[in-house]
Amino acid sequence: MKNIVITGGGSGVGLAIAKDLAKDNKIILVGRNEQKLALAKRNLGDNSSYVAGDLSTVIGRKKVVDFILKNT
Repeated sequence: MKNIVITGGGSGVGLAIAKDLAKDNKIILVGRNEQKLALAKRNLGDNSSYVAGDLSTVIGRKKVVDFILKNT
């Protein structure tokens, strides 16, 4: 089982990729919209988690990196 980080994982192509990969891997979804991420996590199941953060900001990047390091 690999750890896979998917940015934009709350919807669209990112979510479609996450659905396929969540079967055999641990998925961490990253995005700005916490509601979309929470819904995606519920649909993906126990092999998934999420962190809401804006990767265009230093604070957002730090939040995402800290979450990934703590959860992998």
